[in-house]
Amino acid sequence: MQCVECEYKRFGCAIVLPRKDMAEHLKTSVEAHLQMIKRWIEESEDGVEEKEAQLEQKMNSLMGWVLIVLPILLIMFLLISCYLWSPDVTIVPCVLAVHFMYIHYALK
Repeated sequence: MQCVECEYKRFGCAIVLPRKDMAEHLKTSVEAHLQMIKRWIEESEDGVEEKEAQLEQKMNSLMGWVLIVLPILLIMFLLISCYLWSPDVTIVPCVLAVHFMYIHYALK
């Protein structure tokens, strides 16, 4: 006699019965199986909400870095462009400007 697992095993049903008895189990355990599915869905929703919160936290962290790095890169580009356009301008003010911008954004 071959035993089979309940088709609701993934939702928590641990019954293993002979194949001939499984149809009766499915008929008599409808309410229990529905409760298992309901609990599984609720746990899945909790997991999704937790993942969404983690993703939002990572996005906020990434945006923080973008808000720091992007202005610095823009200023560096502008300062280097100005230097290349007018080489008589010394590079020290350019470096200091970038450095102070970095400190300003890093301390926010």
